[in-house]
Amino acid sequence: MIRSLACLATVGMLLVLAASVHADLILQLKPADYNESTGTWHDTSGNNNDATQATADARPALVTGQTVNGSSVLRFDGWDYQALTSSITDNALTIFAYLRPVSGSLKAIVGGSSGDLEYRVYSTSTTLKQELIKQQVQRIATGVTDLSVTSFSSISLAIDKGENTYSFRLEGNSDGSGTSALIETIGGIHYVGAALSAVEYFKGDIAEIRIYNTAMSDTERSAVEAEFVASYQAIPEPASLSLLALGGLLLIRHRRKA
Repeated sequence: MIRSLACLATVGMLLVLAASVHADLILQLKPADYNESTGTWHDTSGNNNDATQATADARPALVTGQTVNGSSVLRFDGWDYQALTSSITDNALTIFAYLRPVSGSLKAIVGGSSGDLEYRVYSTSTTLKQELIKQQVQRIATGVTDLSVTSFSSISLAIDKGENTYSFRLEGNSDGSGTSALIETIGGIHYVGAALSAVEYFKGDIAEIRIYNTAMSDTERSAVEAEFVASYQAIPEPASLSLLALGGLLLIRHRRKA
């Protein structure tokens, strides 16, 4: 009974937050849509911007039973990466990831070549934080709070090239924000799990990546964070599964990129 009530509360929160989300989803990569045998991670945003890897040894592995509710994840071993079918070059973006990094080095979640955007996990001997850089030019900003290497974290970055603004979130809370003149000149996104012509490889587990075509508000970002909780942390009883499905369908409008 308690679990059912908790699940109903989660669905209720999803439905309330859904009404306030106005961004278009332009990339969505989930573990259920990954084909390890072909190396294709299918984009379910409606834009058909699949992430692919032709070389078998460079494909992330699909590993089952990793999140709180036993969901599968893609495991990147520090050499794996995928290339997007089409580069993402919108003037405003919000990038979400649900992941568990391994400590020890630079790790690109998504990135590009010289001058392009790189959203990464940055590791030193004592810290592990999310970070935005203009590839091969300059570090733009680093998050405030250390990421966990033992449990999954929901992180996001919003940028607006017109306003030169950025903001990080970690587990539903602000993780730093500000402005930088470099943002208006930053390039696009070409890779998942790598940057700079396929180096700076991510090492760790990724359950989901989403990208929206605007710098979303905190309320809008909370809606996506709530769906991550429902997808990877909640353990619903059978009678609640249909309600969760309804909440997910109503949460975000999956419109094709214009």
